[in-house]
Parts: sequence; structure tokens; C-alpha cells
Amino acid sequence: VVVAQTPTPTTYAGGLSVVQVNSILALLQSFNADQSVIDNVRASLTGNAAPTPPGVGVGYVFAKPLKVGSNNADVRQLQLILNSSSDTQIAASGAGSPGNETNYYGSLTRKAVEKFQVKYGIAKSGDQGYGTVGPKTRAKLNELVK
Repeated sequence: VVVAQTPTPTTYAGGLSVVQVNSILALLQSFNADQSVIDNVRASLTGNAAPTPPGVGVGYVFAKPLKVGSNNADVRQLQLILNSSSDTQIAASGAGSPGNETNYYGSLTRKAVEKFQVKYGIAKSGDQGYGTVGPKTRAKLNELVK
């Protein structure tokens, strides 16, 4: 009896080898990067979907609009999602950064929402609703936390 085994890839879709990816992850660990950051980098480098961001409840529902000045638990959940991807991260350190999410929707959150909207083709500069969490942005957020 011959058992077929799926070979482990030697390179990922982005062209990086397994050794290169593991080296990058080891470097992040040597700098004491948060596990969520390491997981997101691994997902990005290997082409695998990132897990639901830590702290965000699966099935969490964004039901109301959010904008600059909003101050509630929905904003914290929003910031957790934004911080789960390096291209929508609110800040590298301080208020709003990974592990320091807040309930306040300020200018840094607005900028991160704008990046999120562009990333997912929801809105771009000059569009109505750019930088605010309206129906289309909420729909995408809700899709991500299913």
C-alpha cells in the first residue's frame, strides 16, 4: 500500500522560502514581538488567512455608525481589528496601538479606517463616508469577525 503525502512547500506564493519565513518569525520573536504580530506576519508571508484578532469576539456585530468623537466599546473592537493588520494599524506605540486600544475614535483611528476602506475598496479620499464607519465599512467588519 502506497500512501500519498502532500509535500511541504519549499516556497510560498510570495516567493519566500520556508527557511526565510522562519528566519523572519524568529527575528520577531527575538525582539519580543507580541504573538498577535507574529501570527499576522506569518499569515501575510505564507498567504494564509489571519485568525480573528485577539480580543475580538467571534460574531461581534458592529451595528451603529462610528466617527471622530465616538467613545464606546465598539471603537475598541474596531481598533482591535485595525491593529490586526500592519497596513491598517493605528499606531506603533501609545494610545490606540496594539495592546493599548481605547474606546475613543480620534484622528489616528480615522486615518486607520481610511486605510481599511481603501484596502477593501469601500471608499477613497473624496468619497462620502471616507474615514467614518458607515454601512459598507460595518458590513466588512462584521464579515471579518464571523
